[in-house]
Amino acid sequence: MGSQSADLPFAWGSFRRVRLPRNSEVDLMPDYDTVLADASRLPVVDRIQLIEALWDTVPDEAAPPLSEEWLAEIQSRSAELDAGTAKTVPWEQVRADAIRRLRTEP
Repeated sequence: MGSQSADLPFAWGSFRRVRLPRNSEVDLMPDYDTVLADASRLPVVDRIQLIEALWDTVPDEAAPPLSEEWLAEIQSRSAELDAGTAKTVPWEQVRADAIRRLRTEP
């Protein structure tokens, strides 16, 4: 496997070499910079899907804390929902509209 295949999502030369004890098994992964560079070459729609998939792997307790401004906005929007004065749009529609705009922009 001396040449890099065009259909691979990563560059073979980007893997780190490590010495392993005999009879050990280990999965080699590309480093952060390589993963970021490779992911950056994906189409925008695929990058967004990758971001969503990665975010879903973050445990709730590891998520960064919200700023005071975001907490105030959340409380304000929650009050509007409770009062029945907020106009809501289903997430599926918002996501579909965003993806459609991304696909049609140059």
